[in-house]
This record gives sequence, C-alpha cells and structure tokens, in this order.
Amino acid sequence: MIARTGATVGYAKRLHRRHPGAVFASYLVRLRLRADVDDLMVGILVESDEYKEHVRSRVTGAAQPNANARILAGAETLVPPPLIQRTFRQLVEPIVDQREILQCQNQRLRAARNLLLPRLMNGEVQV
Repeated sequence: MIARTGATVGYAKRLHRRHPGAVFASYLVRLRLRADVDDLMVGILVESDEYKEHVRSRVTGAAQPNANARILAGAETLVPPPLIQRTFRQLVEPIVDQREILQCQNQRLRAARNLLLPRLMNGEVQV
C-alpha cells in the first residue's frame, strides 16, 4: 500500500502475514502485480528511499502533495528472471519475517513500558 496524498505521499508499507485484516482507504493505493513479478521484491522496492524520491519528484499540489496511481505505479524497474526472483525470496523472506516479528515485539514492549513506568515512578510497583 502506498500513500497517495499528504505529508506521507510515496511512503509505502508491505502488508505481510501479520496484517491480514488491513483496511484500505481512499488516500492509499494498492499495487496489483503481474503474476511473473515477486511481491516481496516489489514490496522492498516501494519501501525504499529511492522509490519515495521517485514519487516526491512527480507529485502535484503545493499545500497538499498528491500523486495519482499512474505516478505511484510508474517507477520503472528491471524484473529478474523467475529463478533469481525465487532465490531472492528464499534468502530474504526469513529476514523480513524476523524483522516483522521483532517490530511487533518492540511495539508490545513499548506499550508495557509506557504502562509500567508511571507506576514505578509513583511507587505503585516495587522493584
């Protein structure tokens, strides 16, 4: 999914295994890929700084930056042969999975810290 308007125009997020119930909104664009293109490979591409710069250099609107679907989907890239795409996926997917698991754990740890720290500072929780 890619933000098409506002301060985050061009920012993308791959919806991976841990986002099964995602809801789309009018300010987001979802890419539908050809069957011969690996979605993980494209997901990593659209999350890159280079892709964000591609979009930012083509947006319209001064007060409210805006990019249409043609701009968001217009980044040209080479598509490697299927064997290279499969090899890439086999090497990178476990790393992406681990990163996402760690991000979820960090989010839960931050929530626990934010809940416990005030209690600790007030003496409600003994160490």
